[in-house]
Amino acid sequence: MEHGQPYIFHVRAPGYMRALGVFLLIVGVATCSFIIWGIGLAWIRSDLGSSLFLVASLVGLFLFALWLIFPPQSNLARFEFTADTVRFVPNWVARRVGERYEEITIPQQSSELLISHCFVPERVNGYRIIVRAPNGTEQEVASRSPHTQVSLNASEIETLLALIARTTGLPVRVVIRRTLPSGVAQELPWTPHATKGTRLRTAALGTFSFPYAGGILMGWYSQNPAIVVGTGFALWSCMVLALYLASRTGPSPRRFPLLRVLTTLVTFWAVYSLCYVVTAHLRGPI
Repeated sequence: MEHGQPYIFHVRAPGYMRALGVFLLIVGVATCSFIIWGIGLAWIRSDLGSSLFLVASLVGLFLFALWLIFPPQSNLARFEFTADTVRFVPNWVARRVGERYEEITIPQQSSELLISHCFVPERVNGYRIIVRAPNGTEQEVASRSPHTQVSLNASEIETLLALIARTTGLPVRVVIRRTLPSGVAQELPWTPHATKGTRLRTAALGTFSFPYAGGILMGWYSQNPAIVVGTGFALWSCMVLALYLASRTGPSPRRFPLLRVLTTLVTFWAVYSLCYVVTAHLRGPI
């Protein structure tokens, strides 16, 4: 990319949107399994209208889930950088409900451009773009948008720093801002977690579903005590191991106290057993 050429940075979808897509896929697969093995396909010929409606609903559910997990780039929120402007465009859904884009002009004598990481409770967790003039006045974009509530990893930061500086011709810094009890704004360098550590912490958070998913699957497919207990111990061991590895790559995930509670044997087996018993009761004899 040559100096002055526009640069577009697409904001990847928040993790909870992909988690929702995975959940909907599981619901769809479970529904199909229940129809095929639980009810049988003979009812399709007896009630063709209802069966066509159900098939269309399931197809729509699968397509929507895949759209959440793998959103097209044109549907994502994005930052557009040019030599004299910074524009933030909301994602496709927000644009359809009337949310407008934000744009700020980069003055000719601007001193630098900041990528500022935001923390709760002062602001939503995410980041914003700030243009600072020589006299200290600032303009910012995406400061209140929920579409930037994602964590940037080290590789994304390196790409942003290089391409934004080449496009705007301004030095770019990555910072964290906090307001101290005295009211003074504190500005510190922001060092994102390594990509490997971020993935490990995401995987550790994903193990939150293990006791629920494991209990439901075992209650639906197996009544063998050895298989049920062995699967439970295997899931619990994976859960504890993932949490341990995540804590070794950075700060321990204290922001997720419910996940830490579920790693104890008592709470894990309580949730796992409850899901198993309820599902086995609904399933009936195998």
